[in-house]
Amino acid sequence: MKRITLKDVAKACGCSANCVSRALMDAPDISAATKHTVRRTAEEMGYVINSQASALRKGNSNSIAILCDSLLNPFYSVMTHYMQSTLKSRGYNFVTFYSERETCEEKDIRQIVSAGASGLISFLAPDQKASQMLTKQKMPTVVLGRKSPCFDSVVLDNVGGGRLAAEYLLSRGATGVAYIGDHREMDCSLDRGEGYADVMKRHGLQPQSYFVDRNSTFQTIIRDILQSETQPDALFCFNDFAAYIVLQELSERGVQKAVCGFDDIRKELSFYGKMPTVGYDKQSFADKALNRLFLRIEGDKSQAVTEIQPVWLVTEQCAE
Repeated sequence: MKRITLKDVAKACGCSANCVSRALMDAPDISAATKHTVRRTAEEMGYVINSQASALRKGNSNSIAILCDSLLNPFYSVMTHYMQSTLKSRGYNFVTFYSERETCEEKDIRQIVSAGASGLISFLAPDQKASQMLTKQKMPTVVLGRKSPCFDSVVLDNVGGGRLAAEYLLSRGATGVAYIGDHREMDCSLDRGEGYADVMKRHGLQPQSYFVDRNSTFQTIIRDILQSETQPDALFCFNDFAAYIVLQELSERGVQKAVCGFDDIRKELSFYGKMPTVGYDKQSFADKALNRLFLRIEGDKSQAVTEIQPVWLVTEQCAE
């Protein structure tokens, strides 16, 4: 069924499409009577303004692009939830974009620019070509959760969080702790592993770090660990999403090991089981990113900065 267009409303009103457009925008040069007629006719016909087309004509919109690389990881939906309330209070909405890679690429930016977004919150660090495209397009950008040399970043104290997790597992009696990280291309994955390794070395223990790559997943990593001769008795996982995958694999095999995650997703999604994790103030984390973004939208041209969000240990009953 064909959608009702501006031209359809104009034909029904007996005026031009430009007149209808200006009436709907409450332009001062359109009479009150005409505005009333146009709005009533548009409502009766079920006309809906094409906000994307309007944004393209204006070159911007009250829409913020949010870019992530997973539609399964609850971290992204939880953080978007906290951003949504702040965006709404400032008269903005958001559009989510998905990337197939762990970094933000040029093709992602082309889609975002094409949609007429006013700014970008990216959970992915832009690669060189994406950074160049963002700069050329003068797109206000903040990277949330990862570092970027070219754009404002708001990151967690990932090294500190890794230390907290490792210290906790060792304090619970673990004699061997392994770190299961995400891709090495992600600075947050490396930083959490660095904090973990610092603690292991300080206790005179050998770090055992594993990272997801093109040939492995969290599932295959834990399976390999369980088949090794020298198994760790505790596991620190890159995030809660990975930790719950690991716990599922352990449960299916009847194996008990202490597991610690990162992100405290259970605070928002209570149906997840209890386990120790690293938490932080997610609303503050989101607001820091949006405050930086709105400064850029308003014209701030100062050098890119990196803000660090503090973290703490959430010591619920250990999953073991």
